[in-house]
Amino acid sequence: MTTDNALVFWMSVLFPLTGIAFILIIRTLHQRYVLQRQQAGVGYLVELKKLLLLTQRHRGSSYGAINGDNELRKVIPDIERPIEECIRNLNKLGEAGRQKDHWLAFLDHWQRLQKNNLHIDAENNLAQHNQIISVLLYLLEDVAESACLNGNCQPSLEYIWRDLPRAAELIGQARVLGSGIMASGSADSVHKIRMRFVRSRLEEFITDNGSADKKLLELMQVIDQQILQDGQRMSAREYFDLSTQAMEPFFRRIDEGLEGLKQQLRVH
Repeated sequence: MTTDNALVFWMSVLFPLTGIAFILIIRTLHQRYVLQRQQAGVGYLVELKKLLLLTQRHRGSSYGAINGDNELRKVIPDIERPIEECIRNLNKLGEAGRQKDHWLAFLDHWQRLQKNNLHIDAENNLAQHNQIISVLLYLLEDVAESACLNGNCQPSLEYIWRDLPRAAELIGQARVLGSGIMASGSADSVHKIRMRFVRSRLEEFITDNGSADKKLLELMQVIDQQILQDGQRMSAREYFDLSTQAMEPFFRRIDEGLEGLKQQLRVH
C-alpha cells in the first residue's frame, strides 16, 4: 500500500469514528445538562410547595384577623417570615421563560398585599390571596415544564405539580370560606354559592380519582349539613382543624412524590 493510499484509508476510518465520538460526547453533555435542570427543578418545586402551603395559611389567618380574631392576627408575622425565606430561595426563578412572568407577578402582588394586608376589607383580602395562590399553581407547572420533568419521568408524575396542589387549594378555599361562616354563625347566598362551587369541584376530583381520604369525606358531609343546609354548626376552630386534616394527605403525597423523583434522578 502506497503512502497516499494508506493516508486515504486511515482518514476514511478515523473521520467516521471521530464523528461518532463527537456525537456521543454531545449527547452525554446534553443528558448531563438535562439531569442538572431536572434536579434543580425538583428543588424549586419543593420550595414552591412550601410557599403554597404558607400562603394558604396566610390567607386563612388574614381573613380571620380582619373578621376580628386577634389570635390569628398574632400569628401572621410568624407566617410571613418563612414566606420571605422561601422567596429568597426561589429568586432564581426570575431568570427566563414563562416562569419569569409568573414569578415576577407573584412578587409584585405579594409585596403590595403584605404592605396593606390588614387594612383592606375581608372579601378583597380573600380575593387577592386567591389570585396570588392561582399564580403559584401555574408556577408549579411552569417550573416542571422548564426543568424538562413533564413526560421525561417514568412513571408519569405530573399529578405531583398539577392535580394534587389544585385539589389541596380547593380544600384551602373550603377552609377559609367555611371558617368565616362558622365564626359568623350564618351564610349569605354569595358565600353559599362559592362553597357550592368548591364542593362540586371536590366531588369531581373524588370521582376522577375513584377514592378519597376519610377526612375529606367528613369535611364534605359537614359542608352539606352545616353550611349548605343551615344545620347545627361546629365551631370555627373545629372546622378549620378538620379542613386542615383533609388537606394534609395531599401535601404528604406531594412530598412523597417529589422525594421519589429526587431519588429517581439521583440514580442517573
